[in-house]
Amino acid sequence: MATRLKDKPLLWKVYLDEMERKTPTDSLKAETYYNLAWDLYRQQDFGIDLSIKMLNHALASAKKANSKPVTLYCLESLSTFYALKNDNNKALKCLQEIKDIGSTVSENSPLFVTFQASTARVYSIIGDFERSISIVKKSNSDIDKYILNHPELPKDSVAGLIYEKKGNDIHLAQSYNFQKKLDSAFFYLQKAKQLEKQGYKLYNNNIWVQEAFYLILSKKYDQAIVIVKQADKNGYIDTKNKRYRALYYLAISSYYKKNYTKSLSFCEQALAIDVKIPSFMNFELEVYNLAILNAEKLHDITKQTYYSKKYNEASQKLNYAEKSRFIAKLYDQDVVIAKKQLQSEKAGKKYFYFGLILLSLICGYLCWHYIKLKRDRKKFKEIIASFENNELEKKLQEINKNPKNTHITPLQNIDRKSVKISSEVDEKIVKQLNSFEKKERFLSPNISLSSMASDFTTNAAYLSAVIKKHRDTNFNGYINDLRIEYIIRKLKTTPEYLNYKIAYLAEECGFSSHTVFIRIFTEKTGLTPSKFINFLKAEKPES
Repeated sequence: MATRLKDKPLLWKVYLDEMERKTPTDSLKAETYYNLAWDLYRQQDFGIDLSIKMLNHALASAKKANSKPVTLYCLESLSTFYALKNDNNKALKCLQEIKDIGSTVSENSPLFVTFQASTARVYSIIGDFERSISIVKKSNSDIDKYILNHPELPKDSVAGLIYEKKGNDIHLAQSYNFQKKLDSAFFYLQKAKQLEKQGYKLYNNNIWVQEAFYLILSKKYDQAIVIVKQADKNGYIDTKNKRYRALYYLAISSYYKKNYTKSLSFCEQALAIDVKIPSFMNFELEVYNLAILNAEKLHDITKQTYYSKKYNEASQKLNYAEKSRFIAKLYDQDVVIAKKQLQSEKAGKKYFYFGLILLSLICGYLCWHYIKLKRDRKKFKEIIASFENNELEKKLQEINKNPKNTHITPLQNIDRKSVKISSEVDEKIVKQLNSFEKKERFLSPNISLSSMASDFTTNAAYLSAVIKKHRDTNFNGYINDLRIEYIIRKLKTTPEYLNYKIAYLAEECGFSSHTVFIRIFTEKTGLTPSKFINFLKAEKPES
């Protein structure tokens, strides 16, 4: 991509004149205009209009160069900027063009697995987080499948796709933060951080933005302040909207720490920045409101009155009716697909009589399904009752209360034909097993009998014998039991887990393959994970 300009106010004009004089390729012009549009928005005080002008130049050049990736990036950015300006007809036009281009992209192209997330930002801005989340999760899933099915991909292409996935994880964390589903937000923050540990780290790291937000929502204000200060130290607060967010995070953290003078100071610094942040949250109104609260706490009537007036002025600028119209039109675009499906259904009337013939078979199936459902529900009740009465939870609680209690079975009960182990070694290994369970180290996907024996500084035969004696199963059964008990506990106690895909649940509890997870879960419980989750959802009381 072309070099970004961030230094002198008028340098971009000089650069553009020089670039045009040398007649660059359309591809270079598109990339340059695109980068410049965002740099002007982030760094300079020229407003959104000039950025839109640059993006339209970039879009025209990208189309001439037949560059679908840059065309999509331009359309996505334009739709966001137009939505911020309440120029909703143009925003909708850009989104429709994104969908039209998407229909022409080959499924065998890397672009196919990334363009799908292009509309997610706008859905997030209007507050339809469920749709935004669904779009981004599908993009992540398609990226994983594409990389798996194309082992011949060059390393830089794979890296580019993984960077897209990391950006998607941060977007998911943001969406869950706004919904205050903090377990889910934390889950995707950890995923993004894990990719960073693997080397996928860019200079303009954005994880801190959602991590600080997550900590504030979790009421961990000191930690949030540390994250913001560390981001500033690392040079990550390099744009106006990041600066605005950082000041807002510091202001709200200081407010809840009852440092109202400092909080008001951060509010005033933020309000001095002229920027529109593309987000569901209206940060300007939030900061004005926080300034009012601080002034009230400080008994500063003058500032309280001033910021109340500013809040009202900013609120009146919002055109809620136009925003509602935009949302309705946006959904109208999606209804086009539904209309096509309806036409297909009408064409299917010729199969009506054939359907009548099948009706009796369907009724028979439904009766069978009803009986099977009753059996499955009974199994579900038994699993929950067993889990609540006498499972891993009580065992871990007892270990926490009395770490010295190692649940030793008398040595004389060991089968003498098996491996001979001294009582001291037996007791030591059982203590290590208790610690292993308590720390949930069985969640590691790379655990094996030999690696576990090495960690316990014993041999595999001894460890296998102790597991057989005290856990009444072999090594694989022991690990699988712990993982299934863990995921059942998570599903039962953490509602967000009920919305995770099976692949994520499998990864969460340590299985490297979701098909293996489904098989083991079904063997252990008699129910598939999907059916178990559906029963849990049905058991959940209405909020």
